[in-house]
Amino acid sequence: MVRARELVQGSTQRGLLQALRMLDEAQGGREITEAVQQGEHIIRETKQDHGRRPLRVAIVGELYTVMDPEINGGVEQRLGELGVEVTRSSWFSTHINRSLGLGREQKHERLRFYRNSLEYLGYDVGAECNTSVGEAIARAREGYDGVVHLMPFACMPETTAAAILKQVSKDYHIPVLTLTLDEQDVESRIQTILEAFVDMLLWRRERGVAAA
Repeated sequence: MVRARELVQGSTQRGLLQALRMLDEAQGGREITEAVQQGEHIIRETKQDHGRRPLRVAIVGELYTVMDPEINGGVEQRLGELGVEVTRSSWFSTHINRSLGLGREQKHERLRFYRNSLEYLGYDVGAECNTSVGEAIARAREGYDGVVHLMPFACMPETTAAAILKQVSKDYHIPVLTLTLDEQDVESRIQTILEAFVDMLLWRRERGVAAA
């Protein structure tokens, strides 16, 4: 949310990198706690336009392409710097907690997404396919402006999700952008596609094209 409202483009990212460096250098529980608090302070102090009403976009898709900016070309940061408030439910911590049987709230959310997906999928396809479809439906119902679907080249579960998301987009009146990523991707291509997607979302907002 801070990045989407920053007054100076890139200032949030610079503050985040500073906070992460402090965390890397911290030794022991006390220093880690202090580094986290200082980092949060740095982010909160980023100069923002609190009157700005940013677009809201959810990022869904294959686990590692969603979580790793080195793989996805920094999609989350790029969207934020285009004035978009980004939501994603895939984090290393949530998946570790789920594997350990922890994180009741995250498990409940994932189950909600799975149940949503049964409108289009009669069974668990595997990987993140059902979650991608179900979360897109959930975000449409919550009034989000769009969904970005990330997948690695030739990922079969997400290829299935991509096809179904086209129908979800029509049925729920929410734009869905699928980005298929591979090691040959260049930053300029990703940036251009995201800029065009954001321009389209702004066009829809200006003309009062409502989501479901």
